[in-house]
Amino acid sequence: MTVTISDATMREYVDIMVSHSEDHVPYCAISLPPEVRKFIQDSPDKDPTQIWKEILRKYPNPNFTRDSVYQFWHDRAKAKWTSAADEVTSARNLLKRGAEPGGLGEHRVEEILIEEPEGLSVIAFSLPDMISRWRDRIREAAIDSAWGTNRAGYEIFAALGEAYGSGLPLGYLCLKAIGESAEGSKRQVLETFLEHFRDRWGLTVKVTLSDKDWTEIGACRRTWPDAKHQLCFWHCLRALKKRLAILRRQPALYNVKEAIAEFAFIDPTFLPIAQQPVSAPNIVASQKPIPRIVVRGLVPVSTAKEVARDGGASTVGEGRRNRPRIVLKLAGKTVTILDPGEYHGGTGRKGDDELDGTADGDSDRMTADIGRSTATPSDSGDDGGNGEEGVDDEFWQRVAREVKQCEQDVDEEDAPDWEFEDGETKSKDPNYTFCPAPHRSVLLHLFTRHFTRHPIFPARLGETETAEQIRVNAVKEMYYQCKRNGLAEVWAYMWTQWYAPKRWPLWARSSSPILSRLRTTMTVENHWRQLKHQYLRFTHRPRLDHAIHVICTEMIPAYMVAASKLEDSHRLGRARQLTPFGVAFKANWKQKEKATVSGREYQTCVKSWQCNCGAQETDPHHLCKHLVQAVPKPPPNFFTEVVRRRTKPLYRHPALHQLGTSPGEYWRAEDGSITEGDDHEGVGGHALLRKATRDEEGVGGWADVASGAAKKGFKRNRILVDVESDSETGPSQRRRLGEEGNGVCEGEEEQEEGAERRTLKTSLSRLAERLHHASEILNVQLPHENTTWMRSIRATLSEEWEGKLESFLTHIRHFERSGTTPTWPRNPQEQAASRHTMGYQLKSARRLEHDLT
Repeated sequence: MTVTISDATMREYVDIMVSHSEDHVPYCAISLPPEVRKFIQDSPDKDPTQIWKEILRKYPNPNFTRDSVYQFWHDRAKAKWTSAADEVTSARNLLKRGAEPGGLGEHRVEEILIEEPEGLSVIAFSLPDMISRWRDRIREAAIDSAWGTNRAGYEIFAALGEAYGSGLPLGYLCLKAIGESAEGSKRQVLETFLEHFRDRWGLTVKVTLSDKDWTEIGACRRTWPDAKHQLCFWHCLRALKKRLAILRRQPALYNVKEAIAEFAFIDPTFLPIAQQPVSAPNIVASQKPIPRIVVRGLVPVSTAKEVARDGGASTVGEGRRNRPRIVLKLAGKTVTILDPGEYHGGTGRKGDDELDGTADGDSDRMTADIGRSTATPSDSGDDGGNGEEGVDDEFWQRVAREVKQCEQDVDEEDAPDWEFEDGETKSKDPNYTFCPAPHRSVLLHLFTRHFTRHPIFPARLGETETAEQIRVNAVKEMYYQCKRNGLAEVWAYMWTQWYAPKRWPLWARSSSPILSRLRTTMTVENHWRQLKHQYLRFTHRPRLDHAIHVICTEMIPAYMVAASKLEDSHRLGRARQLTPFGVAFKANWKQKEKATVSGREYQTCVKSWQCNCGAQETDPHHLCKHLVQAVPKPPPNFFTEVVRRRTKPLYRHPALHQLGTSPGEYWRAEDGSITEGDDHEGVGGHALLRKATRDEEGVGGWADVASGAAKKGFKRNRILVDVESDSETGPSQRRRLGEEGNGVCEGEEEQEEGAERRTLKTSLSRLAERLHHASEILNVQLPHENTTWMRSIRATLSEEWEGKLESFLTHIRHFERSGTTPTWPRNPQEQAASRHTMGYQLKSARRLEHDLT
């Protein structure tokens, strides 16, 4: 329809009437109805997903779209986080608001001022409420970054601290390249970011974790040089898997002199193609891996000690000749499995010249596993693969999935240069193959075993090994696997990138005396997953200020609530909730309680929490069915109290005692399931919480526990206890595990008690000397009657401190006069008297001892 109006006919108004003479489709309105707009305006605390669900209840088939609802909500809500057109400026303004309580959500944020290097834009902030609450108990920290969280293209790093197996966010760093920057600038920014937690908050960590990002690795090691840096296991395994599948890339320069200087068994002529002399024969990689032969049950007939004991009647050489010689014929080739090569009796390892077989510990039988060409969990697990007991280990199942995927992956000719280490160049030979596909699964399984080994865990059917022995055996296994299959290229890569002295400590857990709770960066990965799929699920790449606003106002409050549930005082008057660690630990424990155990005997020790079945090192909680079934069924409170320690024994709790023996007791509030007094408060047994306040000895007091006033009392004196120390007397000590109470654990207890006795004696001697000097100073100054000085000293040496000292002296005087002490204390006063006099030597006894000597 066309209407034409000219100036001549136009008046002030023109009336146009349209009449419908034909029926047509009615107009469809797609704009938001007024009542929907009002509902969105009246729901400021709901996110678009919640609003959309409410709208669908009233409008089951709306003509408007979810995008229009989000856009209307966004236009109204963006005032909360947008203060400038530039999102970076707006984000900085947000952090300034967050410095005040309530300025940006429920919890404060503190901007970290970092000088921006040329070519980089930096925004960083920390979470004071979280850090101040947990900094004294955080001993492990993980760092990782995420992309695609904001429209501005900033890479966001998150630093998380570990608490009882859970990750707690400590701060965030937003980093973006805006031009050319100097080499090392990104690492310097990350280092400054981490130094904020070390210097500003006094955060002391023993373990740092990251993926295989050299920027993160360098920043962590520079900030905490004494801490063990641990690469994430899954990142390592996937990096190795991907590298083995790239065909045409040669390894970097192999420092063969360095390798030979440390390990004499390495052949100096076993070199990659690029380093081989022109006259050297070609090393051809086998296209089908030579089976790995596992021989169990062989021990040397005579050793040097036996020769000396027998008065030299026989020689070691004669003993070797008397030992059985095992020879197999594989594919028409004779292969010697055990010959007069040196056998390290009892170590579960073979000699230097045994290239085609390994002796994996002692057993009452001899087996040669030649039916498979790949290493499997049976090499380190619990009888898996031998048909006796199957391995039901989630860890090995996931490793098997990774290996299976490796076998199914399509080989790549090459990849971008940034994916490789320095010095790894593309081969000009079109027939060059870095690693034939059939060998990869074996190498991945060997690498996994070397990653998980630790001196705390005994070798399968063998003894515990020192960190040095684990490294020697790992290098030997990987080297011989490559040597007998002609994988010179792979060995050069393995040594250069993984097994060299500077690379080994980055990923091998055995390189540290303590065993970290975290072996992956899954806590940070889960953190990013929650941010993207839970808190930012209704938006696609929001502005940077919007992303920071969501983190501070929605994500951090949720983490603070979850962190409060980790506290020992949480729900003090009721049964505690299981922590995420407790839920997984309990499920794992119950599964192993029901597991079938074969008739094979293993050496288990509940006190040290060790078993030589080989399953502990890969179990996520370092349990094994033999240990679980060696203790009585634990009470329900066990799963809410147990904490995984970082040194031997990995678990310590009154409920963990050998079947047929009495359970342990709580003697002090800080006893029980603690982590060397390092990060666990502990409330002790319920008997210690029967009264409202703690007595003069600091025992009991549920009111103080609930209010947090007793927190310091729950921690051990760190001056007296070397936290997370290993109970081994030295790196060269080696021993066999025994049954509970067989003398081995008792010997370890004696060593621990001796060390504790020396530490306590030194500490108390120092205390006695200080008390003596303080007494001399008081006696000299009191005649001067200086009121100001006496008032200050009286405030410092409070009446509460004086009361404890008087209680100690009163109990000692009474014991000296009567010579008796309560055997079964019935009240706090008698308990204090018993503690003060238990083991105290009377003056009369000391005089008698002096007279006798």
